[in-house]
Parts: sequence; C-alpha cells; structure tokens
Amino acid sequence: MSSLRIVFLVFAALVCVRSYGTDAKTLDIYFIDVEGGQSTLIVTPTGQTLLIDTGYAGDGIGTSKPGDPHQARDANRIVAAARDAGVKHIDYC
Repeated sequence: MSSLRIVFLVFAALVCVRSYGTDAKTLDIYFIDVEGGQSTLIVTPTGQTLLIDTGYAGDGIGTSKPGDPHQARDANRIVAAARDAGVKHIDYC
C-alpha cells in the first residue's frame, strides 16, 4: 500500500471519528393531529420554537364551550409532542 493511501485512510478515519461525536443541530418539525386539521410545532437549530394552529380548547366532543383544561384533547396532544421534542416553552405562537 502506498504511503499516500495510508495517509488518506488515517485522515478519513479521523474525520469519521470527529464527526461521530458531534451533535448536529437540525430543524425539527412536528405535525400534531388536532380538531379539524393539524398543529405544527417547529424547533429551530438554535432552540427557538414556533407553534402554528393550536386546535380547539375543548375536550373534542363538539360543544361550543371550552371544557376542563386538563381534559382538552388538542392541548394535551400538543403538550405531549412538545415534551417529546424536549421543549420547555413556546417562543412564538
């Protein structure tokens, strides 16, 4: 094996090892099923969050008045998705 090939292989191995240990920041988009459509939670690479369309405040049974907030189906789904995303608060709504 030529010395150039060995240098290349060592360099490639170092690049692979170095990139394996870094956490890449990504744009994460979560689609959440809410009454009449979907809510979208966006988490930017810098950690900022944007929530679009929060759904219906009620319990999902079709009444015109919001019910008990702890029974609010759409809100509970959004909270569950935010927890899965590691979100502690929503920056923009």
